[in-house]
Amino acid sequence: MGKNRHRLVFGCFVALGLVAACGGDTAPTLPPATVVTTTTAAPTTTVPATTGAPTTTLPPTTTTAAATTTTGVVPDTNALVATGFGVLGWFDHAAGAWVPWLQPDAMPEVEGAIFDVVTLQPGAATVEGSGMSVCEITGNPSVEFDPPLPVRLGEPGAVAVLGATWDLVPRPVTVSDAPGDRLQTALDHLAANGIDDTAPPFVQHVEADLDGDGAAEGVLVVERLGGDRLGGPGDYSLTMVFGDGSSAVAAESYGVADSPYVLAHVVSAVVDLDGDGVMEVVADSRYYEGTGSVAWEYAPGPALTEALAGGCSA
Repeated sequence: MGKNRHRLVFGCFVALGLVAACGGDTAPTLPPATVVTTTTAAPTTTVPATTGAPTTTLPPTTTTAAATTTTGVVPDTNALVATGFGVLGWFDHAAGAWVPWLQPDAMPEVEGAIFDVVTLQPGAATVEGSGMSVCEITGNPSVEFDPPLPVRLGEPGAVAVLGATWDLVPRPVTVSDAPGDRLQTALDHLAANGIDDTAPPFVQHVEADLDGDGAAEGVLVVERLGGDRLGGPGDYSLTMVFGDGSSAVAAESYGVADSPYVLAHVVSAVVDLDGDGVMEVVADSRYYEGTGSVAWEYAPGPALTEALAGGCSA
């Protein structure tokens, strides 16, 4: 791989996938959890997007409003999480662990089930599960929705959740231009990795009080992807989290001469997937042979670590 590196908090990348939003009046009966941790592992190749990155920045600031909830309340239901790219899994409250996606025969019934949908835009929505398909390569199940969830490569998508009894968005989420100091921090990190770029063609900045301590955290994505689906030397994708007066890298991927593939991310939702009052960051991902989604769990420091992931890739 030469200099090609990934520090991706994306352990189940071979199953890049669909983030399901929790919804419905009655929580589904999900199978008992047997997995107590997820594993973070970098892909063996750095891979690029099937399409080039957008050439414009995000629209002016928008805010997703929601009622405030109390951090630390433990719900007694598990909520199935999916996106347009596949099922991610859920949090098992009895075991106190995230449970990755299961084989289709272990899935709860989704046909006719009502999922709550969360995006970066204000407003509530629901979709109905109409069936299920399976990725032939990874076996990752995907829920078919009516209407379908938005799936736009390189643009924010949506998360569908089944069975949540709590506020999925307990605090406002804001999409805005990136503050100059945060953008400069990202550019400095790129420079330290051999990328000289003063104006990334794609910049995304999402801000929310993730842990409910009264101070907002920010997630910044910058990327440059060439027109060729394989990417090329100098292409990159970098995701950083800002909070507590510091920053940390959540995921990064670089195209180099001997391995130009780039794994790119875009934030699609900020949502409390386990009902503990702390919001997770859900990002869709893509590269030249696959697409998927990852749910990152926030911890002060700051840090974003993989909680769930799923999708379909070669």
